[in-house]
Amino acid sequence: MLAANGIGPLGQSAKMDAGLIKAINHFQKKAGFKVTDSVVDPGGRTFKALLPKYQKALKALEKARKESLYQMKFKGKTILCNKAEYDRLYAQALKNVHSRVSSLLSYNRILQMNQKEY
Repeated sequence: MLAANGIGPLGQSAKMDAGLIKAINHFQKKAGFKVTDSVVDPGGRTFKALLPKYQKALKALEKARKESLYQMKFKGKTILCNKAEYDRLYAQALKNVHSRVSSLLSYNRILQMNQKEY
């Protein structure tokens, strides 16, 4: 719930540690609580403040699970992305290739002109 509200990264520890308490206090301050108590009770004020963005994140995750994912290598990394991200990255890659090819062709023309002069 904290991660969905922009607090973190917290890691995957199952223990109530100082980092988690600090994150809860940070969220409570960010949410405008005058008194922070480091407590997230089900149905309590912190829980209710965390809930809307958490529910939105769950819906987005469920939608993403239903969506087809594409695996591609980009800038040396293998990534999984949805169709919109794939199209955006593909267009960016084509633009980069186009500019490099144009540069190589221009350089080739210059070399050919120099060769003719000699």
